[in-house]
Amino acid sequence: MDVASALQLSDAFAELPDTAGASVELDLAGVTFIDSSGLTALLRLADSVEAAGGTTVIRNPSETVTKLLAITQLESRFGLS
Repeated sequence: MDVASALQLSDAFAELPDTAGASVELDLAGVTFIDSSGLTALLRLADSVEAAGGTTVIRNPSETVTKLLAITQLESRFGLS
């Protein structure tokens, strides 16, 4: 997940149906790279879902994702605490 794919992710996230009160689950098992733009896309999705009363959960985080969320202290934001 880099600057190019983050733009695609943001576009895809914008097309999600109404997430009011819903849990949005992301399977990130196959993510081998994630930079700040990828993390920003995930945080924007979480902000949007939370504003509608829902939650964003990361399932099967790869080692790369796990390390980034630990370094940034965002594990609990995505249900990994």
